[in-house]
Amino acid sequence: MLTLACGGILGGAAIAFRPRPIGASVPMDTLVGAERAVAVESLAGVFRRSAAILAVHRHGASPFTDVVIQAFDGPRPGAIEPSEILVLTHSRTLRAVMAFSLDPAGSGADTATQPIPLARLQDPAFARSWRDRPDVRRDVLPAGTDLVDLTLDPAEGPGNGASGSWTLGLTWADGSADGTITVEVRVDPAPDGP
Repeated sequence: MLTLACGGILGGAAIAFRPRPIGASVPMDTLVGAERAVAVESLAGVFRRSAAILAVHRHGASPFTDVVIQAFDGPRPGAIEPSEILVLTHSRTLRAVMAFSLDPAGSGADTATQPIPLARLQDPAFARSWRDRPDVRRDVLPAGTDLVDLTLDPAEGPGNGASGSWTLGLTWADGSADGTITVEVRVDPAPDGP
């Protein structure tokens, strides 16, 4: 289900779109514009291709939202190694989404294969320490310069969270002083690969 919500200071309205069967649906770029449609598909694709979403941290007054992902489950199933970790960070100040992953050219073999305990990955301080590592590279993902918020919440119903279903919410300023547009899509990680 795709939900668009438009709101302002004086009030708001929500419009829900349930995609029709393939071939008969309204293209997302018609609903939200081409740049935003690319952002939705790009970010949703990251989550859908991942093995598991390990932690989501909104840091209160801080301008950051961090999502810790196990991008794939490597040669040692169940062990979460640094080479499998991807941290997505949305900066509300920069209005950018950045992906932080281990740079294969910059890491030593000893640190790339040592499993990281799940409790450490779920600690709110992990994402910052990951971003600060010298062997981690940063890539900026397409999200649009007017992206003001990113949320990721367990979807309602059974099997939500971790490797179950999640709802990704992206909110953009809509060009007027008082309005935003929000797109929510369901993302289900693929623990066995894409």
